[in-house]
Amino acid sequence: MDGNGLLDIYEPGILYLQQEDGSFVSSLPELGIEFQITLQGNLPVAAWGRAIFGSVMADVDDDGFLDMVVMDLADDSSHFYKGLYGLRLEEAGPQVGIVFRGEGLGTLFADFNGDGTLDLFFGEEKGHNQLFLGDGLGSFTEFTTQSGVDSSVQTYGVAAADYDNDGDLDIFIGACAQLDPSKSVNLLFRNNGDGTFEEVGQQAGIDNNRAAWAVSWLDYDHDGYLDVYVANMLVLDGRSGENLLYHNNGDGTFTDVAALAGVAGDSSSLSFGASVADFNNDGFDDIYVANGIAPPNVYINNGDGTFTDRYSTSGLSDVFQNISIAVADLNDDGWIDFFTGADRNPYSRIFMNDGGTNGFLKIIHIQPAPNKMAIGARLELWNEGVPQTRLITSGDGFTSQNMAHGAHFGMGTVDTADSLVVRWPDGSRDVWVDVVRDQTLWLEKGGSTNRPPSTFRAFDGIIGKTGSHPVWVAMWDESVDPEGQPIFYRVAFRAPSGEIVHVSDPLTELTYSADLPTNAQGLYTFAVTASDGVHIRRSTNIGDPYLEGTATEGSDIPRNLSLEALYPNPASGQIVIQLESKEFGELHWEILNPLGQRVLEGAGGMLLPGSSEHSIDTSRLASGLYALRIRAGESVITRSVVIVR
Repeated sequence: MDGNGLLDIYEPGILYLQQEDGSFVSSLPELGIEFQITLQGNLPVAAWGRAIFGSVMADVDDDGFLDMVVMDLADDSSHFYKGLYGLRLEEAGPQVGIVFRGEGLGTLFADFNGDGTLDLFFGEEKGHNQLFLGDGLGSFTEFTTQSGVDSSVQTYGVAAADYDNDGDLDIFIGACAQLDPSKSVNLLFRNNGDGTFEEVGQQAGIDNNRAAWAVSWLDYDHDGYLDVYVANMLVLDGRSGENLLYHNNGDGTFTDVAALAGVAGDSSSLSFGASVADFNNDGFDDIYVANGIAPPNVYINNGDGTFTDRYSTSGLSDVFQNISIAVADLNDDGWIDFFTGADRNPYSRIFMNDGGTNGFLKIIHIQPAPNKMAIGARLELWNEGVPQTRLITSGDGFTSQNMAHGAHFGMGTVDTADSLVVRWPDGSRDVWVDVVRDQTLWLEKGGSTNRPPSTFRAFDGIIGKTGSHPVWVAMWDESVDPEGQPIFYRVAFRAPSGEIVHVSDPLTELTYSADLPTNAQGLYTFAVTASDGVHIRRSTNIGDPYLEGTATEGSDIPRNLSLEALYPNPASGQIVIQLESKEFGELHWEILNPLGQRVLEGAGGMLLPGSSEHSIDTSRLASGLYALRIRAGESVITRSVVIVR
């Protein structure tokens, strides 16, 4: 979500940003959204009465940062937020043409009218769905009346896929109405290719009126046609709560095979969430079902059209009930991990996949704007004449999003697949042959590969002075492009108020100075982006510049090492540092010039717990502003130093 290359997690009203060490930090208030979530009954409710539900994300203006829709069950309260440099989420719906009406549930980003830009489908609980067509620059025009997506059923889970293989995306709506079965009939909107739709649920055989929540597309039997799984809840009027697996017959119709396949579940389990992926990397899609009053189902595909529930041997045996599920490879090891949500303690849990010996293939796409992430692309991994099929989506399950706009294939014991075919959103195709297991491929439209710039860190910033004028200085590590392209950086500063107050022009240096006010209460923060002309990657962390002598140390400085004094500053011959340490550690220091280049370095021996004093000879340095970086163990402190001659 913040563009640093690490997968993050959203649950209702909370956004967990993954840190460099694999931990997660709740960050919505820091990004400018304060829901003040409390639980009323089983619903997460904000202080002003909202009933926050799920979220979907996409980069609608191709600036390298995800934008977000937050669905809300309070009338007219769903919101569109624009992502700004991984530092802020700014409410922007009305400004960009998005005004949500009614109670928000299943929502999707995709190109529905075939013009190449991302559009937005908004599912409304009473069926008053909306469709907004995007212009590729971040603005939208409502197209609801012309599109035909308004309905009389109560929309819950939605998912888009090209079920009839005609090159455009269709929409399945899982409907849920406990009091009126006529408003609980599932719908299938077949795309006419121009952003208008025809509802064909009855003809297709999916017009079931159970109470549906989650909807997920998959090709469980490798026949090249996408099937659909629907999770249902029991209704007291006698409607069954068994789940549905609609097999795509390849002729525009579907047949429910859930019972035969072993994935119908118990009618009384209250199945709310569902996610699909290859959990054991054997080459077949599996299904996780989140149940409200029963243990989850972990359906492992047997490869013969049937599934076996492996919950009891999955390592999830202490999970009795949960409402929501999202899956992705959180630690980038090639194995799918789980994030589960519940309405009782423990509310949220992460389960990391222990892995095994089966192979995997991860795919990330890039194409020229608009829709650089290629949402809507279809992938087929072929081996011995049989395809695995994946679709790049933004929104599925129940008000959820899985897989982070990428694709994951299990390869079993196969070392090299015969080919990988990508059908891009505009219908063009590229083919890669002899695809080797256990790798991540960054595929660029046109048949090439293009990896992003390397990860890099921002340093704690410094403030120098030119005369009496303050100058904020940001510094960062170098990022390197694997293909040898030049890297251009941008620096964005966030004020203590949360607003983005300054963004630099493209830079090639590793430092940047900005004129910013120094009378604001609190800390400025900054982030740096690196671009090779195709990809945009943000620094893995956020830098904390401060006004020397008055501001608090940056939040990423460990407390087991502190700098008690640094003098003289300005200096001419040598500087003295006084440290207070709480642990043993080897002391190292380095001095960087304004370009981020190391000009001096040294070691101070073993640092013992307690106070110590160290001298650094700066007589070889020319006059100017420098950064002194002190390291001991895992602790890092950065300070500005002025040299005068």
